[in-house]
Amino acid sequence: MVAAAAALGTRVRIVPGRLAVDLVPDVASHKGIALRRLRARVADTALYVGDDASDEDVFTLNEPGRLLSVRVGRRRDSAASYFLRGQSEVDDLLEELVRLRSRPRRLSA
Repeated sequence: MVAAAAALGTRVRIVPGRLAVDLVPDVASHKGIALRRLRARVADTALYVGDDASDEDVFTLNEPGRLLSVRVGRRRDSAASYFLRGQSEVDDLLEELVRLRSRPRRLSA
């Protein structure tokens, strides 16, 4: 993964997580800044789902209408807007989003 990021011309920092290794662009101090910069380039809004302490950098961005933050596993001290119990609920959420996206759009009068 580091080699793939380097091939894109992006320098990355390796940030160890609970059960993962995060690759954060070297120009961003944390995941929240990286997501904000990415969103500014490619999308008006973002859905971010995470379960690691380092995901709190994103959850604390507090950008209503621009960021939907979801934590997997409830923690009282989390700044996430919403919580899901586990991976099966994440799967359900993603399936529902795909279903909604693939529905024919209704034209307004």
